Amino acid sequence: MAHKVFLLPVEPYSPNDARYDWRLYDLSGVKVGGGSAISTDDLQQVLMQNGAEGVKAVLVWPSNLSFSTNVDLPSKNARYAQQAIAFAIEDKLATDIELLHFALGKNNSKTGTPVRCVEKSLFIGFHDDVLEAKPDVQLSASYIDAEMLVSSEADIVISLEGDTAIVNAKQCAVRVRAQNLVPYMDTLLLGPDDESAETIKIKVYDHNANEADHKILLAELEQYPGCDIDIEALSISSLDLLVESYFHAGAPEIDLCQGELKIVQEGSGQLRQWAWVAGVACIAFLLQLGVFIGKGMHYQSSADDLAQQALATYKQAVPNSKNVSVGRLARIIKGKLRQSNNKGTDVGFLTLLGEAGYQYQQRKNSTDIQFTALSFNAQRGELVIELRAKNFEQMDQLKTAIVSAGLIAKISSAVQENQYYRGRLSVSEG
Repeated sequence: MAHKVFLLPVEPYSPNDARYDWRLYDLSGVKVGGGSAISTDDLQQVLMQNGAEGVKAVLVWPSNLSFSTNVDLPSKNARYAQQAIAFAIEDKLATDIELLHFALGKNNSKTGTPVRCVEKSLFIGFHDDVLEAKPDVQLSASYIDAEMLVSSEADIVISLEGDTAIVNAKQCAVRVRAQNLVPYMDTLLLGPDDESAETIKIKVYDHNANEADHKILLAELEQYPGCDIDIEALSISSLDLLVESYFHAGAPEIDLCQGELKIVQEGSGQLRQWAWVAGVACIAFLLQLGVFIGKGMHYQSSADDLAQQALATYKQAVPNSKNVSVGRLARIIKGKLRQSNNKGTDVGFLTLLGEAGYQYQQRKNSTDIQFTALSFNAQRGELVIELRAKNFEQMDQLKTAIVSAGLIAKISSAVQENQYYRGRLSVSEG
């Protein structure tokens, strides 16, 4: 029987060393296994040992890493709404909107369109970490944890475990420290409408039964006027509760995997299906190989090792592939991308990457510039390169060279660090 695994990132929330609390269920909703603070590499080993193949993964995103609001959008069309959301929400945020990823819910004529905002680089880091665990793990969706906590009979649902409280209160879904729960509840229950005659039903799931400090907190919650509080002690964990709720009440309305991060199912001609293969097995390989060539044949062994890594990554992505070698790898991937292009998919990122890479190699000081990360926004047709250089002039010279080749290039977020400059170079077609 097919399985579904739920992955909750754990602190300190580092994509470079991503760890997850995990729960494995079969599709009937029966728990098969689980654990804490595991990497996707170790998870793949566990799944293989248990004979679980093609497991669908749900990334459970901590609500303390998200921001929720409602906005009025000029269009109900999903594509145009995605394009307009950044401008509609800009005045509600103190963060640069280019650093955020947005997910939209269904429009409501009275309350507007619900929007979830997450830090783009952080979410993409975990998103891609799970996405690249193919074929053993196949990312299918991502939901905010507090929005998975539902009750058909309560206005506010709270899950208390350890020093963490997860709260789902209609339009407010948050994760807070338990010591901050009462101040947060004050904002919900003691506002201008606190004299309303309508009783507010609160459901509290207590995962810390018999703890003295916890009993004090529960007693404080019971003091709110006009509230009917039902406290239920549970022996299962908070994550288990979220998953049980998922199977009984259904998935939340808003899937964070939208826009450029929309999950493309197998068999689709969309570029996203091959982007991770190209990104991991081809793009990084070609960029690094260019550096090796520039440094001379002394680095041939490093290039050979990297080529084998690229080949292994491709075989992991396409387990049924035959007659694939290092020599044929780049041609195979280009063929797949060309096939996608024939179906109407934009592969402009290859043009942008090729030109940026060429101009990079032409720099006399190319060894002083390092590409640390790449991302491509298909909607904007924009390639973003995270890079380091010894000084800002080197970044600016690379930008000028790319512009002279007929593309649009700009430098943003240039910051001086210890003995080097760190910046972001955005490249798009003119």
